[in-house]
Amino acid sequence: MPSPSNNTARWKELSEVDYFGLFVKNWLAFNSWYKGHHPNLQTDRDCVDAVKNTLDPRNSTFTIFRRLITSSGRDTASLLDSLDGFATSLNRITLTSDNAYYTGQLSFSNALTDRQNNIYEDLIRQPNQRDKIKLGVVWATDNIEALFKGVMELEYQVRCLLFHGRLEPTEENHQVIKYAYLTLRSIMNEL
Repeated sequence: MPSPSNNTARWKELSEVDYFGLFVKNWLAFNSWYKGHHPNLQTDRDCVDAVKNTLDPRNSTFTIFRRLITSSGRDTASLLDSLDGFATSLNRITLTSDNAYYTGQLSFSNALTDRQNNIYEDLIRQPNQRDKIKLGVVWATDNIEALFKGVMELEYQVRCLLFHGRLEPTEENHQVIKYAYLTLRSIMNEL
């Protein structure tokens, strides 16, 4: 029988939070929600487009996102911190989509907000610019609709890379997944 001290490293390793697994489970909850709200749509892609493009009270995810972004308190701080981490972690690495319609690097500076019209927006702002929201270190546009659409698309693209086996399980990618999970979780906690 191994001594307890021999097990320390293994138990320490097992105690680390696996954000890859948490992201998958959280996405499955989101998937279940959007399939329930869009039963006539066949694909996840179509459902994500519907979520991005329905910016009225029928879309609980947008309503929650808008409320959290424009409020104050612990839940707002948590979402802003998660968005800041998501933007920062994406900026530290080069991730490209495996989808033909998404061109360039996945980042808040290159966010596909309208797939039908192939519109990309830079969601990042500089501190001296007007019309911005301070996420943490990063400043983002205060156009909440564009921010929501861009974030939802980035979440979906990261999901595709992970689910299709194209995202290496590196520490840098784990950080992207961590903040993608925490961002989506902030919304899902309210559904």
